[in-house]
Amino acid sequence: MEVVEIDVFDKVLNNLDGIDKFKRDIISANLAVNVVHLNSIGRIVKNLNNENKHIGNRMECAFLEFLTNNDVDYENIRKETKEISQTNPSTEKRMVMTVVEHPDKEGYYRIYGNGSTDVFLIRCNEVLQENGKKAAFTFSHKDSLENQIIKNYKDNRLRVMALGYKDIKIEDYQKMHGISSNGQADGKVDSDEYKDQELIEKHFVLVCLIVLDDPIRGVEASEAVSD
Repeated sequence: MEVVEIDVFDKVLNNLDGIDKFKRDIISANLAVNVVHLNSIGRIVKNLNNENKHIGNRMECAFLEFLTNNDVDYENIRKETKEISQTNPSTEKRMVMTVVEHPDKEGYYRIYGNGSTDVFLIRCNEVLQENGKKAAFTFSHKDSLENQIIKNYKDNRLRVMALGYKDIKIEDYQKMHGISSNGQADGKVDSDEYKDQELIEKHFVLVCLIVLDDPIRGVEASEAVSD
């Protein structure tokens, strides 16, 4: 399995070259701490022949390999990132969110999100453009993306994942969790449940599509069709 394309909507690339620093940093951090969780054992090491060796989940390693090949120090990103919480991945929701301390904005958290395109796109209301600028992400844009670009990827037996993020005030995040200003639970919600999960899962900024080639999945699909 390998990452073959990054679709940032105004261009399609096979690496992070040509992407502005803001977007590159968002993509790199999302892959390093959210798609591949901070507690993951996945990593890339060099063997005796100085070749990359994968340790861990093959999809996670595909993302880490992509970062490594683009000269992104994912280990440093993971070291410098302070996680607040992460939702547990599930086949039902098909999306993951990781809340971290904002890298440069005091009083805010940053939430990285990723998931299946049919699940994640409906949770986005903006799309990231160059140098941090944003534009509205409308239903017509979503339908066009799904029915043309994403369909073409899937018709070619490629896997597609959507990446996004949003920034949220710490006080707003705490209110949604039933946490008081002093950081203590106010007793209104269980510690493992969001007070307003649906609100937290909305209003993401869509950053890109990650396209993966999965030969094993392709073979399985071919065999299923032939059967």
